[in-house]
Amino acid sequence: MAKRTPQDKGKAFESECIEFLKGMMVQRRCATHRLYDTHSAGALLPPQPGDCFHVHDGKLFLFEFKSSGEYDTLAGSRGPLNSLFSADQIALMRIWHRAGAITTVVFKSQVNGIIQAWDGNYIAGKYVGGRTDVAFSTEDRRFKSDSRIEVLLKHVIADALGYW
Repeated sequence: MAKRTPQDKGKAFESECIEFLKGMMVQRRCATHRLYDTHSAGALLPPQPGDCFHVHDGKLFLFEFKSSGEYDTLAGSRGPLNSLFSADQIALMRIWHRAGAITTVVFKSQVNGIIQAWDGNYIAGKYVGGRTDVAFSTEDRRFKSDSRIEVLLKHVIADALGYW
């Protein structure tokens, strides 16, 4: 059996997240729509703002799922931001945020297995601003961390909807 590449692991993580969100549709009034992957389509599609849209209790979420075998977090240096995001994707993420979407980047480290949820507009601002101090405390509402995707995604949605 061939060893799974970091890209394979990243696609598996993305699929796991989207399947969890789709599973929520059975239990709650919500909907998830997966966006086509520009790279998989052979550049026949324009750049996409993220991996999926999710509507929950009248709020629109834009989720981008990232995974890395090189980086253990998005915090710290600009390396992860420059490596994992394109300028087009950041620009589109900012437009959707301005239109009212709750933009969220969900990052999984293949190094330590920790999953982090970041405010997408904050990440976009750091990317555009050229800042290198992407850092959060555990009390910061723009950042959440867990080792279980279902707990993390429920927390992101509940927090955005004001359920806490």
